[in-house]
Amino acid sequence: MLESERMLKVEIAGPKSLMKETIEVLYRLNVLHITEHLKSEEDVFDIGKPLEEGEEYADMIVKTRAIASFLNITPRRVKLKKDTDTNKIKIRLNKLYEDISALQKKLKYYDKVIELYPEQAKLLKEAGFQLKLDADYSKQSHFFGFVDDDIEEEISSKVHGYELYSLNIDNVKLIGLFVDTKNKDKARQILAEHSFSPIEEEHVTTMFPDLKAGPGMKIQKGKQLNMLHKLKDELNGKIEDIKKDNQDFILEVENHLTMKVEIAEAPLKFATSENSFIITGWVPKKKCSKLESELNKATKKKVHFKAEMPDKHDKVPVAFKHPKIVEPFQFFMNLYTLPSYGEIDPSFFMFLTFPLFFGFMLGDVGYGLITLVLFLIIKRKMESPEAKGLLNAMIFASLSTIFFGLLFGEYFGIETFTLNNVIYDFPRVMSRMHQINDLLSLSVLIGVIHVAIGILIGFVNIYKHHGLKHAFMEKAGWLLLLPILLWLMSSFLKIITGPYADFVNSILPSLGINGLLAGVGFVIILIGEGTRGAIEIPGILSNILSYGRLMAVGLASVSLAAVVNEMAGELFQTGVIGILVAVLILIIGHTINIALGILSPFLHSLRLHYVEFFTKFFKGGGTRYISFGRKE
Repeated sequence: MLESERMLKVEIAGPKSLMKETIEVLYRLNVLHITEHLKSEEDVFDIGKPLEEGEEYADMIVKTRAIASFLNITPRRVKLKKDTDTNKIKIRLNKLYEDISALQKKLKYYDKVIELYPEQAKLLKEAGFQLKLDADYSKQSHFFGFVDDDIEEEISSKVHGYELYSLNIDNVKLIGLFVDTKNKDKARQILAEHSFSPIEEEHVTTMFPDLKAGPGMKIQKGKQLNMLHKLKDELNGKIEDIKKDNQDFILEVENHLTMKVEIAEAPLKFATSENSFIITGWVPKKKCSKLESELNKATKKKVHFKAEMPDKHDKVPVAFKHPKIVEPFQFFMNLYTLPSYGEIDPSFFMFLTFPLFFGFMLGDVGYGLITLVLFLIIKRKMESPEAKGLLNAMIFASLSTIFFGLLFGEYFGIETFTLNNVIYDFPRVMSRMHQINDLLSLSVLIGVIHVAIGILIGFVNIYKHHGLKHAFMEKAGWLLLLPILLWLMSSFLKIITGPYADFVNSILPSLGINGLLAGVGFVIILIGEGTRGAIEIPGILSNILSYGRLMAVGLASVSLAAVVNEMAGELFQTGVIGILVAVLILIIGHTINIALGILSPFLHSLRLHYVEFFTKFFKGGGTRYISFGRKE
């Protein structure tokens, strides 16, 4: 729990004929973090090439994602079906892709024609169609309008005796077509297949006064635009039906193809020669024996498997191993940096102290209940595991807020209640409004304890990697300095406060012993870290004083709540309108305070960990363990 998973460095080597079987085992077990092979000049091995089927799978997944994007299918993880037939998937996917492409093209066409339609007269004029002077158009039917593609080839093959004019406008064709009247039905059928949208006849006859015959496709004035919108709506309805029938299929296919592509492209991380391959990587120690067993079973012991402990120069990936209750607080390490391999993982300490600091600052039962309900509602709507992890951490923080609210006796900033005209205080251990100095003393004491824990963790880290002597010289001096620092601050605080400073003094050694410890600590710091260590002594003092923000942020929150309550309380005595205004003030005021009460304690809690706490022991810079394989 305090350290990441123990890892073993593994090497898998074998003939290329067994590479695919090896990859499939690795993918299925999902335990190997592959170390990518980097080609050097002296290296006799090359970087591997994708499996033969990789290109086909890549093409299929591009089509799948294009369909998902067009249909606006929300990504979500679905369980893969067993024995999925890739050939059947390919046939259905290609058919669906063709249908979607046609619908997409037609939808774009309708959108463009709707955009162009108000300008139809202007476009017809700008097209510059020149009719033949010697032609008898009275014996011909004419069609002027928009089509979605070039129609000349079809017209020429199916219609005899025609005259066609065409202009391309952003992949939409503006056409003028003349055909013998006896062939108008054939022409009308071809145009209908290309979503012909006619221009209103008055614009045609204005442009070409000699055209007296009726149009090939008659329309009522002003009705065509409505028809286009209707056709577009019908098309969108078809698209929704396709989405409803195929979204589960698309999600399943995307997951299936993602798996296939990942398997096919895995050799890009391997070292290969003409006849063999080598895979190196990292496996959690407790899963190594199963991996070896499954590989031997799948390849009939024809691949070589070697596992060994890492040495100090290896860049070992980090895999967390936390109880479920601690897992949400991994989010804060992802936000900062991962611990290096073998270093104590701070996530558990974040689990203990982040909610404590947050609750100490917000510290109100009412606010805690509101934020708890809010975080639970938002969590239900979230799909992202990381977002859910953060919300789970904030749920702990809300519970802590309720707990401290009970200790402080605060309910939406209210500390008293009236019963039978008698004012009573809510039960409490401490009043933040009236015991400010005690709250400051308690905040500083929390700071000393927190910093001391950080130094102790640093001692353990150094001891593990460099031995007792190094750990003692680097960290023991700082631990010996802490009592005198706390004594000095407590003595100062005693001038302005009472029982909590007395309590701090009661648990500290006498001044003489404090001085002796501090002197020894100072000497150790000088020997271990030189003048640099001595210069950093004021820094640890400022770190401890920084915990005074626990008091300051909490006091600001309760003070704002008290001001809102006071403003509203005065208005409650002024009649109906005053009551309505008072309720509005309460809602707006407490909403703002809750928003500030989430943001400010969140940021200040993070700061106390990242700056005051982590700097005492945490190096970071770890590489995330990313296992190759199926994730469902």
